[in-house]
Amino acid sequence: MQQRLLHDFYQVEEFLHAVAGACQVTLSMNPEHPIFEGHFPGFPVVPGVCMIQITKELLEQAIGRETRLVTARNLKFLTILNPNENKIIHSELSYDMEESGRISVENCLRLPDGGTVFFKMKGTFYL
Repeated sequence: MQQRLLHDFYQVEEFLHAVAGACQVTLSMNPEHPIFEGHFPGFPVVPGVCMIQITKELLEQAIGRETRLVTARNLKFLTILNPNENKIIHSELSYDMEESGRISVENCLRLPDGGTVFFKMKGTFYL
């Protein structure tokens, strides 16, 4: 699957699919992306909707199929993600696919050292 989030908003630096249903992904954010001209000038902040879209795109890369988000629950935006200060982030994505096409997903975006957590999500996607 190809990343679709506004062209070069982020890049996947490392994608480890160590066990079925779990991925460890290192991402580099692009602090020069035009979205930050409006969100917010002089103090860029990664929009929450972009963190949700990153989750969707990483899930699609993991399973090799397109999905659609049906429910998002337990969305937690814990710390502002400023791409100038935190260009490299880590995603811990886990998912459980059912035969019906339903996929339960959990994702956490954090600093690579396991410290600061920016975002947590539990949701349901469908193929």
